[in-house]
Amino acid sequence: MSGESGLIGKNIYQLLTRFGYEPIILSRNEKLSERNDFIYWDPSKSYIKIDGQLNVRAIINLCGAGIAEKKWTDDRKKELLDSRLIPAHFIAELIKTEKIKTDVYLVLSHRDLW
Repeated sequence: MSGESGLIGKNIYQLLTRFGYEPIILSRNEKLSERNDFIYWDPSKSYIKIDGQLNVRAIINLCGAGIAEKKWTDDRKKELLDSRLIPAHFIAELIKTEKIKTDVYLVLSHRDLW
């Protein structure tokens, strides 16, 4: 799961744990990656810290810059789009190269932003 620190991500994480799932969080915060339920990654550098192959039932991609944090200038719109598309494409590449194996990949479409 990426984007766990956002409003929706926090709630989904809580629901998943309440129903007995053990979510793994993809995080750009290296300090958090010391926890068993966090994996460090940096999609802008196409980097994920995993050895071998990660097998998960589903991937939920909710990462992206906060849409209500700043005024929507053209630069901000590009930032909002890139902050979603770069990680989405990186996850897709990880699945394609079988670095991550999953049955389901859920991602917010960039068309949903506007």
